[in-house]
Amino acid sequence: MSNKQGAMRQLLPRLLNNYDLVVSQGFTTVNGELWGYYSSLTDNNNASTRYFSRWEQYGSLYTQYLIDTNDNILGTLDSSTTANNSQSAWVTIVDKTNPKDIAWVPVYVWSNVAWITNSRPIYDVMGTYIGVAFTDLELSFLNHLLYTRTKVVSRPTVMYAFEAQTEYIVGTSSLTLDIFSRDSTGQAQLPYTMKELATATGGATKPDPIIAALYKSLNERKLSLAQVTNSSLMLTATNGSVWMVTLATLQWHSVQWVMVQAMDQQEVMRDINNGTVLTVAVVLGLTVACAALCGVFSVTFTHSLRRVTEQLQTIASLGFESVDMAGHPVGRPSLVRESLHIQQAFMAMVRAFGKASNDHNALRSMAITTVSPQSSSSSSAGKAKKSSAGVHTVIKSSAALGSVSATGLAVPK
Repeated sequence: MSNKQGAMRQLLPRLLNNYDLVVSQGFTTVNGELWGYYSSLTDNNNASTRYFSRWEQYGSLYTQYLIDTNDNILGTLDSSTTANNSQSAWVTIVDKTNPKDIAWVPVYVWSNVAWITNSRPIYDVMGTYIGVAFTDLELSFLNHLLYTRTKVVSRPTVMYAFEAQTEYIVGTSSLTLDIFSRDSTGQAQLPYTMKELATATGGATKPDPIIAALYKSLNERKLSLAQVTNSSLMLTATNGSVWMVTLATLQWHSVQWVMVQAMDQQEVMRDINNGTVLTVAVVLGLTVACAALCGVFSVTFTHSLRRVTEQLQTIASLGFESVDMAGHPVGRPSLVRESLHIQQAFMAMVRAFGKASNDHNALRSMAITTVSPQSSSSSSAGKAKKSSAGVHTVIKSSAALGSVSATGLAVPK
């Protein structure tokens, strides 16, 4: 690889944009030279302590420089005259004959932090293998991610992340669980395995009760973490507590992780039981209220129906001609009372019509009697005089008829 500095100029901007997860961008030549950029924190709990460095290596001469974000050298952090990375894990894991190969290095520890490296082979324009490009991911973000996730759940929850093949723990939501085995100076060496955390071996000070229950359950079923499928278990921890445990596998290329989520059964069931009691109370209350309301409606409706029935029976007992025009036997306003009023009005109309009809017939008979036939021998003048008199009488009679008819209609008998 002849243009190493040109390749380096492309790596720093990528690191600056992604340093929350990606802690290095670099490549290793076919001769084992290390080139790239690295970012880290001097205090893992203080973001302001982040620094950047640059790796350069010519042959076996290796130097790590402290730089600023503009790639200006501020000092030297490390150096070696015998460096050779051709046998490093991120190099040997790659299939050099497969240009599409993507490999992940198993979890390892450096500077008290768990890492995982993604590697792929690189070739020149002629298709000749010239080295390995790599990206390092710092896994300390997993602890914060899992811890934040458990705070979203309202009930006590613990989460763990394991690398399936090695059974290394790579993250946990527990703030009190140390996931690394350490040397005498306190420097992290390797992540603990599930067995070490379950049995308090390999430097672990005491067993984790949930991991111990999970380890026992898997052993009884003769399963390893790599053989686990998505499933749910009910586990009794060594301290007697019962946990609802969910296992989920994550697979991407050669990376296989198992996520473990454990929830305290007692706390979960308490919510369910409380919800059941509340539901029963609400249903019971609604049932009692509905029954009481139905009872009130039933009594009211029965009373109204009885009153209407009594009124109908009263009206039915009256003859049509005996309806009292001055009053009625129905006491309260109701549809029955309105029906009675209609019957009374209709009876009054029939009586008035009968009276007017009788008066009209009487007057008509009177008019016919007054206008009698005249003799044929009368003179023309006499005829005219008598005819005039006869007409006068008829008109008077008609006037009288109108007067009597009006009187008859206005004043009922």
